[in-house]
Amino acid sequence: MKALLIIAALFIVPKGTETHVQNRDDEGNLVSEGWVCAGNLKQKNWVFYNEDGTFESCEYVDDVRQGWYKLHRADTVILEIGPYYDGQKQRFWKAYYNDATTLRWEGQFVDDQKTGTWKTYFADGTLESDGTYERDLQVGYWEYFHPNGARESEGVFVKGQRSDWWVYYHDNGTKKEEGAFDRGVKVGIWTRYNEAGVEVQAMDYGE
Repeated sequence: MKALLIIAALFIVPKGTETHVQNRDDEGNLVSEGWVCAGNLKQKNWVFYNEDGTFESCEYVDDVRQGWYKLHRADTVILEIGPYYDGQKQRFWKAYYNDATTLRWEGQFVDDQKTGTWKTYFADGTLESDGTYERDLQVGYWEYFHPNGARESEGVFVKGQRSDWWVYYHDNGTKKEEGAFDRGVKVGIWTRYNEAGVEVQAMDYGE
C-alpha cells in the first residue's frame, strides 16, 4: 500500500478553521484532495483520482458521504452518478460507458443495497438484462439478451439463485436449452436444441 504524503494548506473561513488537504502517493501523484476540520473529519467536496485518469467526487459531512457522488472522465464528463445519505447509496443511480451517453446500468439503492428494477446494457445501448433486486439479491422474473437484441435466457430467481424453470435461446431466437433449477443447481431433465429448433440431447441431472 502506497504511503501517503499529506500536504496541507490552512484557510480561515467564516464558519471557523478548516484545512484543505492534498494526499499524494510516494511517487508524488495526487491521490485525493478536500477539506477537513477538527479531528481530521472530511467536510464539503472531496475528489479522488484514479490511475486510469478518471476521478470521483462526493460531498462529506463529518467524514460521512452526504449528497451527490459522481465518477468523471478525465475531461470532467460524468460516467456515474447517484446520491449518498448518511454514508450509504440511496435512490436512483446510473452509469455510462466511456462515451458518456450510452447507459451501462441503471437502478435503485436502499441502504447501499440494490432494490427494485435494474437494467444493464451492452456498449451499443442494447438491453443486456432486466429484472428485480431485493436487498442486493436477484428475485422474481429476469430476462437476458444477446448483443443482437434477441432473448438469451429467461427465468426466476429466489434469494439470488436461479430457481424453477429456465429457458435459454440461440441468438436466432430458437430454444437452445431448457430445464429446472433448485437453489441455483440444475435438476431433473434438461433438453438441448440445435439452432433449427430440433432436440439434440436430453440429460437427467437428478433430484
